[in-house]
Amino acid sequence: MKKAVNEVKAMGFDDPSKVTFVIALLARRAMSKSRWDAKVEVFKSWGWSEENILEAFRKEPKCMLASKDKIDEVMRLWVSQFGWNSLALVDGPGMFGYSLEKRIIPRAFIVQYLLAKGLRKKNASLFSPFVLSEKLFIEKYVECFEEERSELLKLYQEKMNVQDSKDGVTSDILPKVTL
Repeated sequence: MKKAVNEVKAMGFDDPSKVTFVIALLARRAMSKSRWDAKVEVFKSWGWSEENILEAFRKEPKCMLASKDKIDEVMRLWVSQFGWNSLALVDGPGMFGYSLEKRIIPRAFIVQYLLAKGLRKKNASLFSPFVLSEKLFIEKYVECFEEERSELLKLYQEKMNVQDSKDGVTSDILPKVTL
């Protein structure tokens, strides 16, 4: 236990009375060094440096509790499907804790649609739509666009029904918007 506490402190978690320290400690102790290293390698395969990984871990220690497959799927969707920079996720590592089918996929398609139509600023936070409750998301990103409301709602509901993110996500619907 003392070794894990020292590791977590060395990672930049100084105050053991903070919740993030406890979560970081639990995340570090929840897996073997080989599992930890395997997850680090997945992040690196998407262009992250050790410092990027550490920064993301400091922001959201739970990001290292996601499986290697989940990390890879989120990255693949983020980068390959939507054309967004993997390093953007350093600022929003909580994404690795969200459900692909129920949150990430449907909301990413809405964000991509809004960007493609010029209804969302390219420099707007990519993470805001993902952290909102479903009710607030629908109000802020679907219902407020009068002319596109029915199309957005249809797209959102369609993507909510995607069962297999590997087979169900297609890029034919939306043009790529590079950020």
